[in-house]
Amino acid sequence: MFSNLFSGLVISLVNLTPAIKKQVWRYLYWKIAHPRYDPDFLFMNYGYQYPDREAPWISLENGDYPFHQSIQLYHKVASGIPLAGKDVLEIGCGRGGGAAYVNRTFMPRTMTGVDFSARSIAFTLNHHRDDNLRFFHGDAESLPLEECAYDAVINVESSHCYSSFSRFIGEVRRVLRPGGHFLIADFRTTRGSESIRKKMAGIGFTMLHEENITDNVLRSMELTHDVKMRAIEEKSPCYTGNS
Repeated sequence: MFSNLFSGLVISLVNLTPAIKKQVWRYLYWKIAHPRYDPDFLFMNYGYQYPDREAPWISLENGDYPFHQSIQLYHKVASGIPLAGKDVLEIGCGRGGGAAYVNRTFMPRTMTGVDFSARSIAFTLNHHRDDNLRFFHGDAESLPLEECAYDAVINVESSHCYSSFSRFIGEVRRVLRPGGHFLIADFRTTRGSESIRKKMAGIGFTMLHEENITDNVLRSMELTHDVKMRAIEEKSPCYTGNS
């Protein structure tokens, strides 16, 4: 029931007209990024559950455990290519939890995060302080970054918010170095996925690997549902708990 309702909501939002869609998602993430919102809320994706036989060893730090499934989605995406010693960019970094995890786990030379929410970027600058980890405020469709500056670009459950996927991947292509890689995970309808393939091929991207991870994401949502509902209840102004 929960998964079906969620899927219907996401499809409705994804199918809004471009200008309205961008404003709706901008508002939702603006609310989540408010300084009064839970400071421990570092991830905004719906997670990924590895099949038991494929689950990798993942190093979790204090405070990471409630976000294990969200971290696993980042691990799944970032594992697509070797990132050690590379200059890596995440577009749509949110509160920076994913970028920080990729930085400490995959050891890139530099890790940069960009997000259109100034509130989120302010949070990341105060919360994540590794020397080679940087964050900038910017629009995915008009990045404030130099050409050919990165070896890999990561985008996790963010591109559905953009008014123009074509402008977005044009910017990805612009900031990638020759031979660079684009690592993306997002939810789309079957028709939307085909449109994305055509647009990416049209500007010169070559698909190296594609995988449908819907079942893994839904399983993650099932596993984290109770924890997230408790967190919502505890943070709600009308929640009354036992002392």
